[in-house]
Amino acid sequence: MVDGEPGTLLTTAAFPETARAGRRAPELFAPAWAWLPRNRRGAVAAKELRYYGRDPRQRAGTLVWVLFAIALPVGVALGGLDERPEIVLATCGLAAWGGLASLNQYGFEGGAHWMHVVAGTDVGADLAGKNLALVVWEMAVLAAVAVALAALSGGWAWVPVALLLSVGVLGVTIGVGNVISARAPQPMPTSSANLFATNTGQGCTSGLFQLLALFMQAVLLVPVAVAVAVAVLWWRPGLVLVVPLVLAWGYLCWRTGLGHALSWLTPRQPEFLDALSRRRAT
Repeated sequence: MVDGEPGTLLTTAAFPETARAGRRAPELFAPAWAWLPRNRRGAVAAKELRYYGRDPRQRAGTLVWVLFAIALPVGVALGGLDERPEIVLATCGLAAWGGLASLNQYGFEGGAHWMHVVAGTDVGADLAGKNLALVVWEMAVLAAVAVALAALSGGWAWVPVALLLSVGVLGVTIGVGNVISARAPQPMPTSSANLFATNTGQGCTSGLFQLLALFMQAVLLVPVAVAVAVAVLWWRPGLVLVVPLVLAWGYLCWRTGLGHALSWLTPRQPEFLDALSRRRAT
């Protein structure tokens, strides 16, 4: 009981101070994420979006990527490349690098992954929610970078092209990332004081998987780079065909990677939880 009122313990114990002050407890779906679907996938996405800014370990990586995103338009301005409107397409390169964050999507959960297991083995919704959060967060940053590049170069017409291509690029990289996240989870340190101190007993194997992932991402992105380069350099109206093809290629890679990850994870949840917790980082 709280404040002598029967039956209030279960509803107020989590946030007693908030309850006494007459304020509402924090909601999972913040106003900025009100559009997310009210299902397990949306809940996982909302949780991941909160953790990007609240978890010190994730916040460090997020800050580094944001700094590089800021450095892109600054470098363009200092390098004298702002006279070429198509420089806005450099946003796609930033998207390819940002997609590397999908290579270890379960690593920050560690043993806390048990909550997903006991809540039911809807692995597809969990992983799709993580993918959705990553796309939402990175596309917000990429949109800001594309606008900044357009303001510098005057290439406003290239902004929608760059953003659509970036979605396709993220689809490719996240598709590969889903496979690696499932096959080679790498628990991250629980202490933010030493983010590089890991003792999982599988560092070499995970490192090889990471290198393989980088190679596969590069191979799968080669057709995208070639198609965009040919269209920009020789036949710009061809972008009308290239953009939907890149989006379709990104979706195909994402669906294929997601399907493979689910076929591997679904029957192996106990082993996967053990990999994240028993050999956890120190």
